[in-house]
Amino acid sequence: MKNGKFVVGIMLILLMLAGCSQEQQPAEAVEEFLDAAKDMDYESAACYVDSSSVNGEADFKGDFLTSEETEEITDSTEAFTNYFESNLKKLDYEIVETEEIDEQSAVVTVDVSYVDSKPVIQAAFGELIVQAFSMAFSEVEMSEEEQAEMFEGIFAEKVESTPEKVVDETIEVSCVKQEEEWYISQPNKALFNAITAGLYSADEIFGELTEEGYEESEMNNQDRQPEDVLHEIDNYIVGDLWNEGFIEVSYYLDTGKGSMGQELDIDLTKDMLGDAMEEKPEYDTYINGLGEEYSRTKEVWNKLSQEADKLYEQIQQGEESINVDLFQQYMYAYSDLLYE
Repeated sequence: MKNGKFVVGIMLILLMLAGCSQEQQPAEAVEEFLDAAKDMDYESAACYVDSSSVNGEADFKGDFLTSEETEEITDSTEAFTNYFESNLKKLDYEIVETEEIDEQSAVVTVDVSYVDSKPVIQAAFGELIVQAFSMAFSEVEMSEEEQAEMFEGIFAEKVESTPEKVVDETIEVSCVKQEEEWYISQPNKALFNAITAGLYSADEIFGELTEEGYEESEMNNQDRQPEDVLHEIDNYIVGDLWNEGFIEVSYYLDTGKGSMGQELDIDLTKDMLGDAMEEKPEYDTYINGLGEEYSRTKEVWNKLSQEADKLYEQIQQGEESINVDLFQQYMYAYSDLLYE
């Protein structure tokens, strides 16, 4: 197995060629599918998918990686593939219930837990772009082998330094009965993220990290010093995420009022928080692309970033209350690092 793209590409092709005959109930089809995928036995996994109904979110025609340069680099490194395989082995699941819609269709609800590979990939390619720009300005030319070697080192370092992000998600899997056999029908994005350790959505990352997008980003203007950007991020944390976001939602869930006892349009607050969260991946990329002299800043930021993701997910899921203590601790720690 040569690389992560090859792994996922082969899997997606095989899932379109389901032609096996296995007698089982809807939940058993889902279990067999997940067990086979966890073992990277995609040929067996394909036996439990109804290829005639594959469409919608599971768009198998799209390219997994969007950049030719990215493909060349990952084709040449084992670090990417090893990381993917290691994460996939950590996939865990539990069947919650099966709801039979009629004699020919059912919905299986399954709780899944998997390691999301995107933060590491995002950090690695973010730093790769930073170094590439630095070399471009210094007129340093590198061969493809040298680029691959550089990426290997960057990726290995990010695997060690980036906190592991575990995604716990409840997925509804549609199933259909064909010729007395049950198959998964219309696999969705959430299911494919689970069986690819988050790599199915990796195109979202690479779209953000294209050279054009990076050049146009005001944050990555070559004239700006890291300290200036880090202070900008501090304002973003305190203002957009905390003052206008998490603390307001927390108070509203507990008291029905805002943090100052004021009336609060909670839907507008959530919408604004959602807009703020969309900015965070760019900050993730920037901070994790900084040099080793900012290692403490990166450590604190990654904890804060993960906690922000956790809180926002709880808000989206309609939790009755959220605990913002850890986010507040990380927020203060980040600010302290800027002024120490």
